[in-house]
Amino acid sequence: MKFTVSSTAMANKLATMAKVMNNKPALPILSTFLLEVKEDAPLEVTASDLECVWHGSLDITGQEGAGKVCITASTLLDAVRNLPEQPITFTIDDKDKSVTINYLNGHYGMAGFGSDEYPMMQNESDIRFDMDAATLCNSIDQSLFAVSYDALRPVMTGINYTISDGKLECAASDGHKLVRNTYPLAGNADDCRFVLSAKAAKIVKLLLHKKEGSVEVEYNGRNIVFKTDTDSFSTRLIEGTYPNYNAIVPTNSNKEATIDRQALLSAIRRVGVFAERTSRQLVLSFSGMALLLTGHDFDNATSAEETVFCTYQGDEVRIAFHAENLKMILENMDTAEVRFRMSEACRAAIIEPVSSDVQSEHLALLMPMMLPE
Repeated sequence: MKFTVSSTAMANKLATMAKVMNNKPALPILSTFLLEVKEDAPLEVTASDLECVWHGSLDITGQEGAGKVCITASTLLDAVRNLPEQPITFTIDDKDKSVTINYLNGHYGMAGFGSDEYPMMQNESDIRFDMDAATLCNSIDQSLFAVSYDALRPVMTGINYTISDGKLECAASDGHKLVRNTYPLAGNADDCRFVLSAKAAKIVKLLLHKKEGSVEVEYNGRNIVFKTDTDSFSTRLIEGTYPNYNAIVPTNSNKEATIDRQALLSAIRRVGVFAERTSRQLVLSFSGMALLLTGHDFDNATSAEETVFCTYQGDEVRIAFHAENLKMILENMDTAEVRFRMSEACRAAIIEPVSSDVQSEHLALLMPMMLPE
């Protein structure tokens, strides 16, 4: 088997696909890339960790023969990415699977392995629909920061997707913060619900990087597949029922503040430096036309206060939040202003962007901390 491919194109493709793999794979064969050449077809490259499988394709020339070979991922990637842009020719011996890579000034020789032991995920899909690539990327960007990393609650370590009534709703929570985002769906899609792991979500973002148009989605209740014109990514979904997060969203908030997002974010970054190092507690005091941010570190005898102007309605209230959680929520909103809706200092606050987009809805829920004495 023989073929020629661009060194830069292959290095870029392998570097991206390698993110699927684990440093300590469950099976030795999973530390390799599977390369497959078919008659009059692009080169197909596969990377897997058993839970996630990425199939990518690369244009090739000078094809002779067809077949499959597995090559150690680290060796192949290091060899190819150190080459300048040029055509490189792969020659694979069909008998012993040895691999020779010829380039302008030399050649590499390395061992290859048979593909019989390489595990492949079977995907028999019940539901198929198209999704706008930009919408899918936005849903990941605006939710991923809130997922939990508690292995004892695996269903919380992913993003919960609900497709219903022509809308896509996604939610993520770590028990301290919750984000819920709703987007319109173009085209028809059957109602379904699934939990996509954080790792899979990151890979989907890589798959759709700079992609325009739509991505084809196939779903069967246990696995999901995302397909573009050149790549296919399939992953096992997290099993279990996601908690009913809508039940904890407050509906009787009687205090409301509208604040410039960037001004508030900058103040949090400054005052947060002086917050206690373990609790990271930041106290927000709303009154009149101003918000007072206070941070204290009593162990180191440091403190900071800063006032941010806002439009506030309601009785005065002091409420404490974890500075990093509050900062992450604001960093992942893209509007000029945000709205805080609160009821009491001991109840969760709603933070939402002030936006003119009536088709999409974005909401974050942040649990308060106990106020200092």
